[in-house]
Amino acid sequence: LYPGMDEIASAIAQRADCFRTFAGMRARPSIVAPAIRADELDVLVYPELGMDACSFALAALRLAPRQHAGWGHPVTTGHPTIDAFVSCDVMEPQGAEAHYTEALVKPPGIGTRYEPLTMPDDASRARFGLPEDRKLLLCPQSLWKIHPDNDALFAEILAANPNALLVLFEGRYPAVGEQFMRRLTRVLSEHGVSAPERIRVLPQVGHDDYLRINLVCDAMLDTMHWSGGNTSLDALACGLPMVTLPGAFMRGRQSAGMLQLLGIAELIARDRADYLAIAARLCRDPAWRVDLSRRIRAGQARLFDVRDAIASLETLIQTGALPA
Repeated sequence: LYPGMDEIASAIAQRADCFRTFAGMRARPSIVAPAIRADELDVLVYPELGMDACSFALAALRLAPRQHAGWGHPVTTGHPTIDAFVSCDVMEPQGAEAHYTEALVKPPGIGTRYEPLTMPDDASRARFGLPEDRKLLLCPQSLWKIHPDNDALFAEILAANPNALLVLFEGRYPAVGEQFMRRLTRVLSEHGVSAPERIRVLPQVGHDDYLRINLVCDAMLDTMHWSGGNTSLDALACGLPMVTLPGAFMRGRQSAGMLQLLGIAELIARDRADYLAIAARLCRDPAWRVDLSRRIRAGQARLFDVRDAIASLETLIQTGALPA
C-alpha cells in the first residue's frame, strides 16, 4: 500500500518470508482482504490505523484470530475487531486504558526499537537562506496538525523575543497551507508581530536536508494537543532542545515521554505560562542551550536502538497474552 516501495518497505521485503504489494487501483479492501484471508494468519498487526483509508477499512474485518494496532497513529481505532493497541509506558497518562476500545499494551521505553540516525556533517544556515544573527525556533509539524491554540502561543513567544524567527515547512496541500498562514498571520498581527518579518516557511526537503535544518536551529517548539513523534525523535537525534507541554492523551505526550527517558524534565512545561518561560530561556540563554544539547546527545542510548520493548512485543505475538 501507499507509499509503495520506499527504503523501509525494501528492508522489510528482504527479511519477510512473503511480501506483496498492492499499488494503485489494487490497493482496495475488496482485493487486499481476500489475499490476507487466504494466508490464514495467526496474528495480523497494523503498525498504524487512521492515516490510510484502505488499511482502516481492512481493520474493520476479522481477517485473523488476533489483530493488533501500533501507535503509528496514536489514537484508538474504535474497531471491535482490533484486540490490542500497542502504545508505550512512558507516553501514557494514568488511567489511559479508558482512552481505548482495545486492550492497552504498554511496552517499556517508546515501545519500539528506533535505529540511530546518521547525521550529515555539512549543515549550514546559508544553505537554506536562514539568517546567521537570529534565534531560529523550529516547528516542523505538518501544518494540519497544528491546533489553533498554538497560534497565540507562538505569537507571544515571538513578541517577547524580538530576535527570534519561527521556522515552518510548507504543507503538501497548498490550500491547507494558505488557510493556516492566514489564521496564524491574523493572530500574530493581534500581538503586534509581523508574519513576513518573523516567519520563515521552507519547502519540503529530503530527510538529510531536514536533519541539516534541525542542526542549524536553536530550539524546537513542540505543539500542544498533538506533539511531535518522528519529528521529535529527529530533533533529539540532532541534539536540538525542545519545549513541550504534555496533553491529556498519548498523542500530546510523545515528546514529553522522550525527554523523560533522556532525563531532561526541565524542558517539559507544567502549564502554558511555564512553556512561555522555557521558550524565552531557550532564546536568551545560549550556555543553557549548549548544555542541554550536550545532555541530549549524551543520553541518546536511552532513546535510540533500545531493545527493551522487543521482548514485550514478542510475548504479545507469541502468546496473545493481554492486560487484564
